[in-house]
Amino acid sequence: IKPPAPEPSPRHTSRFLSFWCFTLPIVLIPTLGTWWMLAATLFVTWSLLSIEEIGHSIEDPFLDPKENPGSLPLEGMCVGISMEANEALRLRGLAAVDINK
Repeated sequence: IKPPAPEPSPRHTSRFLSFWCFTLPIVLIPTLGTWWMLAATLFVTWSLLSIEEIGHSIEDPFLDPKENPGSLPLEGMCVGISMEANEALRLRGLAAVDINK
């Protein structure tokens, strides 16, 4: 069994952000000085890497929510939709459907 090749986009984004964040102090130190450069670099790096991590979790929202807390709770959503559909069917006098079969 050969697993599918990973998409190059997330790796490229991570590498670009790493390079950009590592070179940011070089650009900021002449303008801001040592201490302000450190604060600005930490804030900008934290912000960009957080946005990247959010993007990775949004990229595949259908993982197991027990293992990945940011994933969609599909099982709960399906049960809720089933309950609403069965209630609509009951109001129309039709038979309910059991999704657990």
